[in-house]
Amino acid sequence: MKTRYLLALLWAILGVIGVLAQDEATDSELPIIPYFQSYAFNTPVLEGWDNQSTDTIAQFYLPDAQATIRTNVVYETDSIVAAEADLTAFFETELPEPTYSEKVNLADGTWAVLVYRLDDDTTASAMARVDGGRSYVISFIENNPDVEITMVTIAHGDDDQNDPTPEIAVALEALTDIDPTDLSDPETMILSSGEWTRQTTDSLEAMGWVFGNDSYLAIVEGSIDNFSDIANAYNTALLGFFVTPDNTSYLILGLVVSLGTVALLLLSIWWRSRSLQKDLAVIQQLAEDD
Repeated sequence: MKTRYLLALLWAILGVIGVLAQDEATDSELPIIPYFQSYAFNTPVLEGWDNQSTDTIAQFYLPDAQATIRTNVVYETDSIVAAEADLTAFFETELPEPTYSEKVNLADGTWAVLVYRLDDDTTASAMARVDGGRSYVISFIENNPDVEITMVTIAHGDDDQNDPTPEIAVALEALTDIDPTDLSDPETMILSSGEWTRQTTDSLEAMGWVFGNDSYLAIVEGSIDNFSDIANAYNTALLGFFVTPDNTSYLILGLVVSLGTVALLLLSIWWRSRSLQKDLAVIQQLAEDD
């Protein structure tokens, strides 16, 4: 009887907790960010971009800019080989040698940073890292004949956590023929991904922002109206990306613990029943003797 009352009380408490939690979630009205979810990784769904994703590849296309942001998993243990394999599959042609190739340490590991120029109209910027025997590749691809857009991440070398201009200069020297001294004075832009710094010349626009110990940069040669939105979208995909955790070992451990607990409970019930039977036999024997 006491056990029945205890279970009823516990059920009532859990019900009250569930109602309170639901009310709190409703009252908070937190924005829900849609995510692409695969067996291997998760990445934000880009608002305003055409969703061309499959079950295993997250891919978004912006027709006005002829730009694609793509995230894929490649079963290679070399990040550069993985990036080249993914882009080769996308373009269905062999890639030239990268015009830029470096590595950068981010919070979730070491990423290869690559830039390819396939022809006068097409460029591809990619970042890739190895995790668990496979590589994850996040790439920005554009084939707009009017502009040339590149995205790179460079380790931030300045104590000022709000100034990416030194890395902008490094990127211009590596990727363009523009002299960094020709850039305009920095100006600040606030985007959803962070506070960006913008510099321009007559033929180029460069944007960058510092997150952690790294500078995230976007450079366009030519003119395009929604360049800041494109840079913001790529970095949203990059920083919103995370690997789907493999919880198999925890599941097995949980099942073992649960089954072990049930087994101990059954053993305890059997042992107590046996003890009670012995006590009952003793009491009956004493009653007969009396």
